[in-house]
Amino acid sequence: PAAEAVVRAGVPVMAHIDADRVLETVLSIVAKIEPGQAEAVKAVLSRMKAEIGVDLRDDVLKPLGDVWCLYNSPGEGGLVATGLTAVVHVKDAKRLANAHASLLAIAKSEMGQERDRRGRQGAGIEQFEFAGRTVYYLSAAEQQFPLAPAWCLTDKELIVSLFPQNVKAYLGRGADFESLAKAPEVAALFQSEPGPQAVGYQNTGELFKLFYPLAQVGAQMAANGLQQEGIEVNAARLMMLQASW
Repeated sequence: PAAEAVVRAGVPVMAHIDADRVLETVLSIVAKIEPGQAEAVKAVLSRMKAEIGVDLRDDVLKPLGDVWCLYNSPGEGGLVATGLTAVVHVKDAKRLANAHASLLAIAKSEMGQERDRRGRQGAGIEQFEFAGRTVYYLSAAEQQFPLAPAWCLTDKELIVSLFPQNVKAYLGRGADFESLAKAPEVAALFQSEPGPQAVGYQNTGELFKLFYPLAQVGAQMAANGLQQEGIEVNAARLMMLQASW
């Protein structure tokens, strides 16, 4: 089921990651190198729990499952890295939803106060309904920040992307969606126990289609530079690899 998050385009990666164990491992390593820093992190986590009632480990990391999927799908509007989307399986949706509600309320309150001080020009968290789910996204209100990080928490998954459109694309997948898990090569990997720790897939053809227009621009710029140095180069001939898709 984890592979249902992956499409047959772009560069999907699936991996088993226990977020709480990762944090514990990092703290253990830091404690051996710099004990003071590890204790400082633990103090921050304790203060966070006391002040806002959310325990990062128990209320956020542990409710997350260990199946993480990351993909970029040109077929769903992703260009280069703009379609990067992460889908994380959720083990305890109720607990995670409670933590999310608390953190969201605090973030909205802080941003609202900042907006009031700046004449409603600051960043804010917006939301909308789509496919029966609530999608949240950051409205930065800054010209220098071109992204709109978005997320959606369902009873089974946490979906995070650079833009809300990518979250909508994931939620809007119909019955005709073709999962990578159905590919014979991938399905065979999950038939044995234990299954793979991580699976990566690259659709080279789709990537070529994606980058070929950019390569044309690069070739023309390179040719112009060479011609200025007295080297006759025809960019059109360099790009005679016109794809026949």
